[in-house]
Amino acid sequence: MTTKTVSHICVLLCGHETRIFKVTRSESVIQHIVNAERYFWECVEKDTPPEADASASAAKALQLLYPEHVPLSTADLSEDEQANQQFEQLIQARNQLDKHQEQFDLLKHQLQAKMQHRMVCFHAYRCN
Repeated sequence: MTTKTVSHICVLLCGHETRIFKVTRSESVIQHIVNAERYFWECVEKDTPPEADASASAAKALQLLYPEHVPLSTADLSEDEQANQQFEQLIQARNQLDKHQEQFDLLKHQLQAKMQHRMVCFHAYRCN
């Protein structure tokens, strides 16, 4: 946005819907971006790997870099009560995620089916 205080960005969605967004200049956001860029370039120059995050893109990049897990060492945590509790919580959380994913997928498919049905009815009505 250079020196402008406000800009408008026109976006074409799905090839047919146009939306215009107003973007207001924010010095704090600009400073955050500049600092992030500076930190990133420092890491590049020092050959420092990025910090781990939980994003899908990070997971994909790690999978591509390390397709097979080859442990360098092992640690026996079977006697560590806190580690055992955390592992149990991890398993419970994964089970909850699986259950919620199934519910999400079911609702999503039901809505998609309704939308497709409505579109068929709309086209049938429109074509008659």
